[in-house]
Formats: sequence, structure tokens, C-alpha cells
Amino acid sequence: MHRATVTALLVVGFSLAWAMPAAAKIDVYRDFASFHGTMGPLTDIDFEDVFFVTIRDVTFRNPFFLRTGFCAAPTCDPDPDNLNGGNIALFLDVYGSVRLPSGVGVVSLLIQGIGENTFDVEVTDGAGDTFTLSAQGVTYGITYVNASSPAGVRQIEVLRTDGGALVLTTVRTFDLGGGLRDEIDFESLPAEGQCILSVCESRTVWTDVTLPDPGMLHGATFSDPQHGRLAFCSAPTCQIDPDSPTGNVVIFLDPGATIEFPPGTAGAMLVVEGVGSNAFTIEATDRNGDSVTADAAGVPFGITWLGFISVQGLAKLRVVSVGGTGGPLAVSGVFYGPALEPNPSEGDTGGPPGGGDPGATDDDEPQHPTTPKVSPNWVPLPVFFLSVISAFLLLVLLVWKRRRYPTEDTLPAVADES
Repeated sequence: MHRATVTALLVVGFSLAWAMPAAAKIDVYRDFASFHGTMGPLTDIDFEDVFFVTIRDVTFRNPFFLRTGFCAAPTCDPDPDNLNGGNIALFLDVYGSVRLPSGVGVVSLLIQGIGENTFDVEVTDGAGDTFTLSAQGVTYGITYVNASSPAGVRQIEVLRTDGGALVLTTVRTFDLGGGLRDEIDFESLPAEGQCILSVCESRTVWTDVTLPDPGMLHGATFSDPQHGRLAFCSAPTCQIDPDSPTGNVVIFLDPGATIEFPPGTAGAMLVVEGVGSNAFTIEATDRNGDSVTADAAGVPFGITWLGFISVQGLAKLRVVSVGGTGGPLAVSGVFYGPALEPNPSEGDTGGPPGGGDPGATDDDEPQHPTTPKVSPNWVPLPVFFLSVISAFLLLVLLVWKRRRYPTEDTLPAVADES
């Protein structure tokens, strides 16, 4: 075979080999410490953050079921704007909070309808310092909880009650100079309802709470055939969340449910609780559309961690199947983050930003990335075609050169006249 032809064939062969499919690079992680040590800053999606409403820059939040209700006279003083002669109130349980914008120097909470029950609240100022206030309800009257700080007041959180939720009817804020800034009541909210993601709707049944479908939380989009039901999982079935006094709020994800992440996401990890020892399968898809699946199983009275990191960027996670009852999968948290850390620091314990046991795993296997089942990851088509075209042009050039400048082995034979 001529040398030019051999050379051209080798070039074409190497070009095609370079463009052949390679394994999708998505690593599976089964403990939080390894995952956290590989990732950059993480976003913590905690489902206690779902129940809130923001009114004129003031955010009211409750760990579970942020309820509105009608408080009739004489239990509550009638509001001038209430046509029924009562007051619409917001109910805050332990760990419920009122979060305030900057520039608020004094805040006054008006509490009614709790009889003579006592309660404690924790105040956080603009410098991050905290102090506690204690108060007692007034039968057929108003209890004023007044908090002030030269650094500004940023949050008031319920620490303790001895008689159920606090019944909040009005919030008054004052600027650092003492002037009235705003007075917020709840007369525009339903007389009996619930607030989720700052949307308050009338509601009388409290057994089934769902996210909007799709619903966005901290940049991630949740979509579920059953609309992402939310439920409270009490201890010891689920671990106690730092923002909840007796358990954890979970989202039920049915087979087919997806969590889509914003561009720039490199990895994500699910926190699974309350599913007993049932097995489940999760599919992770990267930005190229390639995917891997990973199997795991729940831990009775514990946590299963299952995460994925992709060098191509992680696009979404999908619940493929749930064993035992067939679903749904109870997820108490989701962590996701941006580009990978080039040089993760040594000795990082990798504790979860939202609390929990960083070393909890679903089995005793070595704590390092595992090899998943992979699908093809083709080199993009433009690169493939460019390689083929380049090889073809090189072949044409070699043929043209050979014809224009024949070598000794291609010259015609000359008869020997001697």
C-alpha cells in the first residue's frame, strides 16, 4: 500500500477514534462529608422554609402550616377594617418568626386571644446579638411585645409557649429615629387559610398540603405527578430539624418526580428520611443530556444520603422507582452547589449547613464516589464533523501532492536500451 494512502487512513482512523463515545462522568456520593468536601458553597433547600408570607418587606414564617384565622370579639379587639366585628390573625408556633428589613429600630407585636398563657421570644438585632423577652397574654385584651436595639431589630422568633400558637393580629415597626414606619395587619388574608411560598389561600382541611406544580424553592424547580405533597415527620422516625421543635418537614416525591437545577450547578445531594428500609432508584442527568442511575435504601430512624456530581454540570434528578410500597420517596432536604472546588481544603469535616449527622450513610461501604451505570456521552456533532472534514481534506492534499510530484515508486518504468 502506498505511503500516502497509509498516512491518510491513519489520520482518518485517529480522528474517528477521538470522536467515539466516552463514559458519562457523573460520580455518585453516599455520605455528606465526601460530597461537601468536593463541592463549592452549597444551597440548602429546607422544607421548613416553605410556609411563609411577606407583607411589605416583613416576612412571617412558621415551621409547618402558617395559618390564618378569624378571632371574634370579645376574645380579640375588633379591627376597624373587619366587617364581621372581629380580627384576622396569624398563628405562630414555636420556631415561628417575624423577619424584618434593615432600618427597623423598634418593633411592637400585638398578641391577642391566648388567654393568660405565657410565652418567650428571642430577638436578633442587626449585629447578630440575641436577647430573650418573656410575656403573658391578657384575657379579652392585648399583650404588646416591644423590642428595640440601636443596631436595629432583624428577627423575633417564638421560643416557648404554654398554650399553643401565638395569635398575632398586628405588627408595628418604627425606624431607628423612633418614627412610625409601618403598621401591618392581616385583614387582607383569608379568614381561615394557609400561606405557602407567600401565597395565602382559603383552606379548611389540613391533611394534604402541596407545592405548586411546578414549584420553585431556592432556585431549584420541583415537579411531581402528585404535586409534591408536604408532611410533618415526627421524631424518632425523622431527625429533629434545627428549625422545627419535634421533627422534620418532608416532601413526598412520587416516581417520575423531578428536581431541576439552575445553570452552573455541579452537584446535588438528597436527604432521605422516613421511608423505613425501602429501596429506591434515582436518575441524574447532566447538561449534555447523559444520565446515570443509582440505587439506595432507606435507614429506619436514620438518614440516607445520595448525591451526584458531574463535570459537565448537573441538570436534574428524577425519582425512577421506590420499593416496598411503591412510593413516594420522603425527602427532608436537598443540597446543591456550583462549580467544583479545584483544591478542597484538607481536614474539612463537611458538616451539613442545615445541621444533621454528616457521617450518616445508608450502609457500611467505603465512603468515596461509586461507579454508576453510565450511558454514552458523545463528542458534540460539530466536533465530529470537523474531524471528518479535516481528515478528508488531508487525504485530498496528499493525493494531489502525489500526482503533482511523483515519487520514484510511482514513475513509469523505462526500458533499458543497452
